[in-house]
Formats: sequence, C-alpha cells, structure tokens
Amino acid sequence: LSGTLRLAGFLVGSFFECRVPSITAAGLLLLICQFVAGFSSSYAIFSILNVGMAAGGIGCFLVSFVLLFEWTCPELRTKATVFAQVPFAVGFLYVVFLSWCLRSSWRTLQWVMAVPNLLFLVFPFILLESPRWLVSRGRQDAALASIAKAARCNNRSVPENILLSKVEEDEEHGISSLVRQPKLLFRLFTMSLNWMVITLCFYGLSM
Repeated sequence: LSGTLRLAGFLVGSFFECRVPSITAAGLLLLICQFVAGFSSSYAIFSILNVGMAAGGIGCFLVSFVLLFEWTCPELRTKATVFAQVPFAVGFLYVVFLSWCLRSSWRTLQWVMAVPNLLFLVFPFILLESPRWLVSRGRQDAALASIAKAARCNNRSVPENILLSKVEEDEEHGISSLVRQPKLLFRLFTMSLNWMVITLCFYGLSM
C-alpha cells in the first residue's frame, strides 16, 4: 500500500509548475510530511504521508531539472542533465548511510532526513529565474537582470548588448505547439515511451 501511494504522490508532484517558487513549495511539502511521518502511529497514516513526501520529492527534482535545462546552453545540455542524475544516486547511498548510523529508531531517521530540506526556505532568495522563461512571458528587463546577476555570481563580466528574441503575442506554447510540429512530436513520443520503460524497470525492481 505504501509503495502504491508513493507512486500516486509522484503523479501529484508532477503537476508542480517548474518555476523557482514551486521548488520551495515542493521542498516545504516534503519537509512537513517527513517530519510528521516521524510521529505516525499506524502504517495507514505513514502511507498517506508518503503521498506528500513523494509529491514533494518529485516536485523538487522536476523543477530543478527544468531550471538547470533552461539555464544551460544547448551544446552542454546533454552533459549537464546527465550529471544532474548523480545526486539522485548519491541520495540513495546517503539514506543507507544514515540508516546504518541511526539503527536505533526509524522515527529519528525520518527527522534527520527532513532537516536538510530546511534549505528550501532560502532558495527564493538565491535562485534566479530562467531568462528563457522570462522572455517567453515578455519580461525582457527581468531576463537581462537575471543574466547580469548570474554573471556577477560567477565572477564574470556582465555581458553587454544582449539581443533577446521577442515572443509574438499570438504565438502559442505548450503541448499544442509540440503536436503541430512533426519533429517535436516524434521526440515527444520517443521520450514518453523511454520514460515509461525506465520507470517500469526501475520501480518494478526496487519495490
């Protein structure tokens, strides 16, 4: 039951909008559910809270993945997104290590795992919104400010004379634009099939 509800939480968490405030909201949901789960008095309550933990966890992952993808230049996106999976694997080892250190109580393990999620509270103050998304919303000035701040954070000179493409008012975005373009439609079908196979294999073996 707990594993099934966890997958349901993944579905719920997939609806988080992939923007900076959303990663904080998902992180807080994960923090609260993890902390409260430590006080669970029954398997049913823990399973229900597992929905929130899964939703918050997958929400954090998807939002951060999209932000990374939008910030990375096209020629480096493949490498960046591949390396983005490394913390996912390290996280499993981290949980195993904590479990070994805290063998006395699973409740303590829940609370200890919840503590790092407090960092999500500072994310709205340090994370920059994607210039690509800002431009798509017609916020060119905010996009330029985001690029300038990113340059200063990386000890780079602020680029000058940046040309931002303007988005036409009648230009449509979203799934409908993918369906109308055969090349993007083929990629959408291929990636969807790929993710279904990966998910079935991974969770089929791990659960």
